[in-house]
Amino acid sequence: MRATLVRPPPPGPRAAFTEVHRFVKSPTETLVFELGEFGGRSVANIRVRFALDDGTSSYTRKGLTLSVRHLRALRDGVDQLLAAAEATGRLALPPAAVERAA
Repeated sequence: MRATLVRPPPPGPRAAFTEVHRFVKSPTETLVFELGEFGGRSVANIRVRFALDDGTSSYTRKGLTLSVRHLRALRDGVDQLLAAAEATGRLALPPAAVERAA
């Protein structure tokens, strides 16, 4: 299945996007998951934000924006990636996380 390319939203006000999740990737970077509208389409946006010296943060160009209709395929790919990382010993999940995944 080919994914439809959707251009990432332009820099500026983010009022059209609703943050649904975030996690700290490093002391200076946070990964932000958002849903919103762009170009008349519903899109999912996963972007890296970096910390500024004044305590605020700003979006980088790093990330992924895709139509929400591709979210299940993305989840399937991440599940396969996780399974491969576990199978090759690159990632060992704690027992509680393994129980949730089952």
